[in-house]
Amino acid sequence: MRSGIIATDTKLEKLYSFIQSYTEFAFDTETDGLSHDRKWIGLSFAVRTSESYLGWYVPTAHERGDDLFSVEPDNANKLWVDKIIDHIFKDGNRVWIQNAKFDLGVLRNEGYHPEKLRAEVLDTKCVSWLLEPERQCGHGLKALVPAFLGKEMGSFTQFKAYTKNAYVPVGEMGKYAIDDAIFLLELAHKMYPQLSPSLLKVFHELEMPIMRILEEVEHFGFRVDTDKLATSYKELVKEADAIEKQFKDLFGPTAQITSSQWLSKNLCGQLWGVAGKKTGTSGFYSTDKDSLDSWAAQDVDGTTDLGAQVAKLVLRHRQVTKLANTYCKSLVDVADQAGRVHGNFNQWGTGTGRMSSSNPNMQNIPSSRTPEGDLIRKSFISAPGYKLIVADYSQIELRVMAHLSGDPIMSSIYQENGDIHQMTADACNCARFDAKAINFGLIYKMGAKTLGKTINKTEAEAQDYIDRYFENYQGVASHQERLIAKCRDKGFTWTITGRRRPLLNINSDKFGLKAGDERKAINTQVQGSAADIIKIGMRNFHRRLRAEGYTEESFRIIGQVHDEVVVEVLEESAEYVSSVLQSEMENCVKLNIPLIAEPCIADSWGEAK
Repeated sequence: MRSGIIATDTKLEKLYSFIQSYTEFAFDTETDGLSHDRKWIGLSFAVRTSESYLGWYVPTAHERGDDLFSVEPDNANKLWVDKIIDHIFKDGNRVWIQNAKFDLGVLRNEGYHPEKLRAEVLDTKCVSWLLEPERQCGHGLKALVPAFLGKEMGSFTQFKAYTKNAYVPVGEMGKYAIDDAIFLLELAHKMYPQLSPSLLKVFHELEMPIMRILEEVEHFGFRVDTDKLATSYKELVKEADAIEKQFKDLFGPTAQITSSQWLSKNLCGQLWGVAGKKTGTSGFYSTDKDSLDSWAAQDVDGTTDLGAQVAKLVLRHRQVTKLANTYCKSLVDVADQAGRVHGNFNQWGTGTGRMSSSNPNMQNIPSSRTPEGDLIRKSFISAPGYKLIVADYSQIELRVMAHLSGDPIMSSIYQENGDIHQMTADACNCARFDAKAINFGLIYKMGAKTLGKTINKTEAEAQDYIDRYFENYQGVASHQERLIAKCRDKGFTWTITGRRRPLLNINSDKFGLKAGDERKAINTQVQGSAADIIKIGMRNFHRRLRAEGYTEESFRIIGQVHDEVVVEVLEESAEYVSSVLQSEMENCVKLNIPLIAEPCIADSWGEAK
């Protein structure tokens, strides 16, 4: 059988018969958009025969276009589509998908529940990330195919003239989609054999199960109180307008509090000191947050009392407008009719392995330590009849460092449930809040200049703290030096699961490049190992409760932010599910020191403190 577009019952029956002998496929969908409720307009898949790669496109929901020359398209009979999907995704088969989370979401929306798709689903995007996390061309199919196969692909932008994806003629879409499927399978066969045994284990046992969980996370989303957010938006806009009026009362009706150039031109050198500050290529001084903070504190010579007051006004205006637009308004805008926000979670977006998110960026939601942040977090709520469980690891990165370094003092603190921040404060002869910054900074080998800036101390004072710190925790310093030496020899750093991050400049003659890779070596091993642990905990928790018969209607993970896991659970099951979450997070790996997870049951994210 040849590659082609298949729509009639006769051809679909022939295709279905042909693929019965195949157990490995590439699969892709063409959709009406990118939103969480996206639907397909067609599907493509490919196989490898003894002679070549073959691919097919099956149109499912194409529509007649809105121009005079368009014709009614032929779409496949759903009964045959169901049969083809059932065979491709049956138990024992292997299915390669690029960004599989997206296509599994499409299948869910079309009535094919992901948990009933029993095939082994593998993601080429993940393979690329594991091989080279910071691949310069990125991990998209359009970049990987030229890089690995030396072939060029078509671009979806060729269809931008059509007002709806469904209006693209079947013939045009089919050719594009078939190429996608064939190239995808070729790419999988080229990249997959390059995975080392340790990376194969990470791929199959960790990243692919987490991919399935994140599809569920995105499908259900996080409920927000849209009424509360809308009210807060109005209040914040009102405050921003009042600040802007106050600013114009001071400097006239043409004053522009939102213009960095206006601020530089009219305030720098007059109300704000410029000693030690430089202008950029535009000739204007920077008015970034650090500069405004220094003027607000009158740390720059020449800054007047009025200048300090104005700097505080500008800072507050920026904070209020960001809260209003970036959070309150945006969250309301992206919420669905049920008030749920379906963010995008990218498990392969960073070099260290930490997950990132967008629409909204959950990692950037302000903390509850500020009134505004508390307001936003309390707007993330549970559905009626449900509770939220928010569990976060206690000092996981410090605990990982204690395990990796074997430092006897740091290890004993955690084994005896001591206070590491107070121990560091005593050792460095500094305040406890400074000790916290020192602890989290120096496990990543932060320099004196950066540390001094972080804790508002001189570089000399910061260096004294660094010397005292490493005198107390000598095992940490020794571990960092040993790790860097090993990375120079190997050319990569690694996490506790065996995931790798290449360090191309670790042996560079250029100091800046070499120093950057040395920091990456340490950062990735600590933060990356912490990220791996969180994923393992999520996987084990999800797997255990599913095995016990708890369905996604009983509980679902709806967020993962830094060291936190957020679960929505039926109220009557909250206590038990919370205990399981704590147990699985604390016992997911065996370290030399204990892991501590601290779950809290609440009605909102902000209340779970």
